[in-house]
Amino acid sequence: METLRTIWADIKRDLKQGKDDKEIPDRQGMYWTLVVADRLRMQHITKRSSGAYLTRFVLPVLADLVFTERRYVDLPKSIYDINLDAGVESLCYYRPVQGRPEFALVTFFRTDPSTSRSRNMSHYQKADSEHPYFWREGQRLYLDGVHNGLKNVEAHLYTTLPDVNDVKPDDPFDFPKELLYPLKRALLDMGRFVLALPGEHLVNDGTNRPASQAIGTPEKTVSVNDPLVNTNAE
Repeated sequence: METLRTIWADIKRDLKQGKDDKEIPDRQGMYWTLVVADRLRMQHITKRSSGAYLTRFVLPVLADLVFTERRYVDLPKSIYDINLDAGVESLCYYRPVQGRPEFALVTFFRTDPSTSRSRNMSHYQKADSEHPYFWREGQRLYLDGVHNGLKNVEAHLYTTLPDVNDVKPDDPFDFPKELLYPLKRALLDMGRFVLALPGEHLVNDGTNRPASQAIGTPEKTVSVNDPLVNTNAE
């Protein structure tokens, strides 16, 4: 299976064919790979009804420190910001059925704060333990209609790829194989554009050095009227 390192090494080798005297640092190239791959992966998820990139979590229910009657769960990882909060594929909890050994599944429905307030004014639409709602605020999912004794909820989430600081380059890359071609094309376009730019005061000998060590000293512009140049000047 492909890894982040092998994907970037393949692209880097092709970029060197036309610019063998220049080189993009590996860390920069892997960052580009993650950014473009995340965008293509989200498009893949929104176009296909598939659970290939769905992750299940059991999240503890917490109480808000300001509005103590509110309950919420923290998102364990960054999720895709898909329309209508579709990055949260499902949110539910289980409760025992009286007189029977099995459990009943209770599913949360998506809402927003203003709609939730309007529903709570109606006896028939008000959220309760049988018909709860959730809304998202940043990295929190607020729960409406749950009882104080609820300890955990189950969440199925479409999580994003890890940041460049967290990813392990030699681990399997969780990315659709059929999207490797457009990923490579996009990264080659980015790389060729950057390598084609004039390196203003930039010393790049292909040694993959940190940027702080790759900045050269700009040459001083000498005026044609300078006495050292214009020998006829009085």
